[in-house]
Amino acid sequence: MGQFLRNFPGVFKADMRAELASESYSLSLRILRFIFALSERNSDKVLGEIADLIRTRMAFTGTDRELKDRAELILAELLRQVTYGILKRLSHAVGLKELEETYDDVAEMRDNSLPSRMIRLSIQLDHFDPFPQQEIEELFQELANNKFTLQTLQDLVLNHIYLFPREYSVQQWVGSKFSKKVNTPSVRGGEHKLLGR
Repeated sequence: MGQFLRNFPGVFKADMRAELASESYSLSLRILRFIFALSERNSDKVLGEIADLIRTRMAFTGTDRELKDRAELILAELLRQVTYGILKRLSHAVGLKELEETYDDVAEMRDNSLPSRMIRLSIQLDHFDPFPQQEIEELFQELANNKFTLQTLQDLVLNHIYLFPREYSVQQWVGSKFSKKVNTPSVRGGEHKLLGR
């Protein structure tokens, strides 16, 4: 669906473009829901497997409680990386500067839900030039008590700063917002890491 949308944006009418984009959003979100439900349903088994790996591969010598805590952190990190990966995959599948009005239409169709706004932000960061500082600020405030999604937001923004050249003031704002040093080569990236839009 994303390839049809990106390759033939002028062929489809506005309502069809919005429908294709919305269905792409829905498919990605269904995949995420399935992965989270599967993880929750089998959490004891998954955590047990992770704990066994930690114990055998890392020669872990802590208490059982510490081992369980470490396994839970690793599972949460894996789920966060899956979430980030799906957001980026969707952004690359349906994102195109010429489709800006389509994303506005989809936002209205989906009542500006949090998942839709995160997808929209990922598309903005990957495909649009103006840095979406206001959108990031609004999400940051809204996610103050949602650590998992806040970390996903951080991943999206820091990845953008790493890949795309931004003025020093933007780098500093991102660094202060997420309590990260972003004006170092390891985060900012060299010319060999910069991507064009």
